[in-house]
Amino acid sequence: MITEHLEPAPTTHTRLERRARSSAINISANVLLAIGGVLVCENTNAIAPIQQPTIFTGASSSSARMTKDTVSPKEDVEQIFRQLTTVEDLANFLREHCTHRNAEGVHDFISTFRCRPEELQNNEWTGPCNTFAEFTAQWAYRHGGTPYLVSLYPKGTLSKLDQSWHQFAVNKLPNGHYIIFDNTSIYLWKQSLAEYIAKDHPNRTMMPIGGLVKWQLLKDTWRARFSNHLAPNETELECAPLPFNKTQSQPPPQLAEQEVQENLTTRS
Repeated sequence: MITEHLEPAPTTHTRLERRARSSAINISANVLLAIGGVLVCENTNAIAPIQQPTIFTGASSSSARMTKDTVSPKEDVEQIFRQLTTVEDLANFLREHCTHRNAEGVHDFISTFRCRPEELQNNEWTGPCNTFAEFTAQWAYRHGGTPYLVSLYPKGTLSKLDQSWHQFAVNKLPNGHYIIFDNTSIYLWKQSLAEYIAKDHPNRTMMPIGGLVKWQLLKDTWRARFSNHLAPNETELECAPLPFNKTQSQPPPQLAEQEVQENLTTRS
């Protein structure tokens, strides 16, 4: 004889408990969705594009040109950008007032990554490679260039964990040559960008993601700084001229091709 087992009908108390659990689950899901929506909105705002800085014209910097030899590192950063009217002026400023240092650990790297020039100035113009890449790239943009940021990491898996990474800025000229802003030095490079990396940074290679990105002024948030590099590398650089000192018949020594060939060394 088969006896059918019948569960007792749910009591009013049991039904109320089930409804309460169901309501709690719905409330939790709604709360999570709301939190997620806020985070997405907050992140979108944190990385949203902003207005780009003013591009100087010959007329807007003509008065500054008269005082370019007396540019003080303590002046307002806007005035420093305006008064450094040529590549040679910028090279002199970097050589006389700026000091490169290596990033000291992950925290230092993140806190200084692509920081604004004002922060570099507050640190007495001393900082790691990415601070100078940001400074020189913005200078190039404001004087009519189309700068890009190049990010390198060490070759090999384990090397990426215990060896320094590197970043510099580059502007391709209409004649196909490059102006390379690497730490506190500026080079005129007549070969390919890959050849420059192989010669000056033989132990590093360009990152496959975010290794070559067009420079733009970002919101001053760490999320904007890093999310800008979460993109495939540019495949072809736009060309744009930069202002040189027209009173000289050839680039000064720090920009001359032979100087580049003789003085490029592997940097740690």
